[in-house]
Order: sequence, then C-alpha cells, then structure tokens
Amino acid sequence: MLEGKVALVTGAGGGIGRDFALAMAAAGAKVVVNDLGTSVKGEGSDASAAQKVVDEIKARGGTAVASTDSVSEWQSAGRIVQCALDNFKNIDVVVNNAGILRDRFFFNMSIEEWRAVIDVHLNGSFYVARAAAPHFKSQESGCYVHMTSTSGLVGNLGQANYSAAKLGIVGLSKSIALDSFGRIDVVVNNAGILRDRFFFNMSVEEWRAVIDVHLNGSFYVARAAAPHFKSQESGCYIHMTSTSGLVGNLGQANYSAAKLGIVGL
Repeated sequence: MLEGKVALVTGAGGGIGRDFALAMAAAGAKVVVNDLGTSVKGEGSDASAAQKVVDEIKARGGTAVASTDSVSEWQSAGRIVQCALDNFKNIDVVVNNAGILRDRFFFNMSIEEWRAVIDVHLNGSFYVARAAAPHFKSQESGCYVHMTSTSGLVGNLGQANYSAAKLGIVGLSKSIALDSFGRIDVVVNNAGILRDRFFFNMSVEEWRAVIDVHLNGSFYVARAAAPHFKSQESGCYIHMTSTSGLVGNLGQANYSAAKLGIVGL
C-alpha cells in the first residue's frame, strides 16, 4: 500500500512519530521525518532528533529526509510540505503527530501555556494539512492521519489546553474529509484509557470503561466506516493494540482483554 508513496510525519524524532516513520519506511514509503527536537514542553531545539531517525531508516535500506521546521506557523508548515516536494516530487500521506504539553490547572493556566499547545496540536495540524491539500486535490488522492486523545473526549486534570486541541482535531478531521474528498480512506483506532487495578479489586465500572473505549470503540468506528470502504472498494484500518494483550500485565485485566480482543477484531 505504501510502496513508492511519500509520507510526511511530524513529531517523528521520537515516540509514536518515530514508530510511524520507521514502519512507513519499512513498507516502502519515502519519508519526511519532521521534528524540531524540542523538550516535551516545546522548549529548545535539536536538529539531530530528526536526523537520527533518517539515519536509522537509511541504515535499514529505506529512503528518508529530515525536516526541522515548526508546524506552529503557517510559513514554516509550508516549508515542511515543500521539503517533500523538493526531495521526492510528491506527497501522499500526512501524519500530524507533533505535540507538546504545558499542563497546569485551569485557574493558573497562562495565555502563553494555552496558545503554545493550541498552536502545535490544533493550528499545526491545520497548517500542515492545509499546505498539503492542494496537492492532494490535484492528484485526486492523499491520506491524513491525525493524532487525537481521549483527553479531548472526557477531559483531564490540568489539560484544558491539550483537551481542547485534541477534540478540535476531531472536528477538523471530519470537515477535511467532507470538504476535500467527500469520502473516507483510513481509520486509525487509537483512542484509549486506563483504569488499572488488581483483578480482585477491579469494579465492574472499571472493566466496562476500558472495554468500551478500546474494544467497543474500535468496533463502532470501524463498523461506521465499513459501508463506505465497501462501496468505494478500498479503505484502511489501523488498530492500536499492545503486548499487554499477549502476555498480560499487573492490574490490567481490562486493558489486556481489550487489546487482545482488538487483534481478534
């Protein structure tokens, strides 16, 4: 599916972004590895973060190039997309994964802490997606993968900025699909929560809450997309699972059951 395609992954210098970049390169994609190399709070910069992942991809026989522009400004986001075009003459996939945290209880949160998180997560997703949109439209194909969080659905302590940004990305993604293509091509079932407790103390609510989000949620979203995939004779599901489902984990009977259930799904 990705052989010969060009994929741009933001926040790819570490964590799940790095995993996306490595997996896509292994599947045959040419990858733009974008990362400023900042701290979790978005402070500082280190160009070597992106380059290390590029070197890792090349060492495995893949093709990649580093980008160290910021997603949080329109002009620099445009340069990230242009990096793909300059090096690979095309762009097929955008993974908007870049993110920072500035956690603080709402009554103490500063304007700067609010804006910093919104600028990277929500505005950054818009800027990079928008910069790629004309190319996707002209070639009549293209794929966006946007990273969101259950913090956007249920909130989280000290994360008014992050929660707002993440649920905003959900609305952005739905509108992009309707505005740009009137169709859906990829579903990434990544939403998840934890309610860890030893089995002999685990409540029915703690069991159901985790099963509902991880396993039932994956089914509900995949099932909702299925008629569209069937009618257009194409579509891709990406379901997030865990080794906890294979080998179990302390205090995670609910999570382990859900994650191995997703494999069965």
